[in-house]
Amino acid sequence: MKHTFLIHAADMILLRAGLAIGVAMLGALAAVIIRGISHRTQCALISLAAGVLLGVGIIDLLPETRELVGLPIAILSLAFGALLFFLIGKYLYFTCPACSATAADEKKGFLQLGWLLIAAGALHALTDGIAITLGAEVSRKIGLLVLGAVAAHKLPEGMALAAIAMQAGYSRRKALLLTLAMELATAAGSSLGLLAAGIPGQWVGIALGVAGGSFLYIGAFALAAESKEHEKTSIAVWSMIGFLILALLSSLVPE
Repeated sequence: MKHTFLIHAADMILLRAGLAIGVAMLGALAAVIIRGISHRTQCALISLAAGVLLGVGIIDLLPETRELVGLPIAILSLAFGALLFFLIGKYLYFTCPACSATAADEKKGFLQLGWLLIAAGALHALTDGIAITLGAEVSRKIGLLVLGAVAAHKLPEGMALAAIAMQAGYSRRKALLLTLAMELATAAGSSLGLLAAGIPGQWVGIALGVAGGSFLYIGAFALAAESKEHEKTSIAVWSMIGFLILALLSSLVPE
């Protein structure tokens, strides 16, 4: 009976990861079919997704983590997640290369396709997968909201990754394959999250807090990166719309 339950749980987790990957590939497909998607459109999608990520981090993951491990550890967990992604982005490479795609200065090589970008993108996708699993482990509501937030971000992410690959000289087919290879780390992260969920104690709450911290950082980083190159009022409006959509869903989705 327990074996059957584990198989069912694994199937559901991989299904959720598959949905997130599918959304990313839709974005990538749009990028290769509609060459030259405007920066304005990409900026709107990125800002909207950033608002959703900030919303799920503040409205749902922080309170849920506090419920699981207490307020002090919850704050430390979120802070650690945000700080970890900040340090990786500062000293290694942008942990969300797609967040900066529309602000890229090609002459300065702000974003270049290479192993660092691939590693950073894979790390980001891995964290997404872990968050998807741990959210579902905590509750149906948190699982759905985290999946929705990740999916909202995956659309412009897939679009930007495919565009970066084509700018680097890759064919449309290779750009799609590269994007898929990077996004498959989401499934790997979901599998790791399933293993982590079986660890007793407060670790699920701590890991969920770290994932929430990464969401807060990525959302804030995306807005900061877009604000350097685009009209700030539009970014604020789209991010607020994303935040309000998440807030509405959070109030409507049953526990």
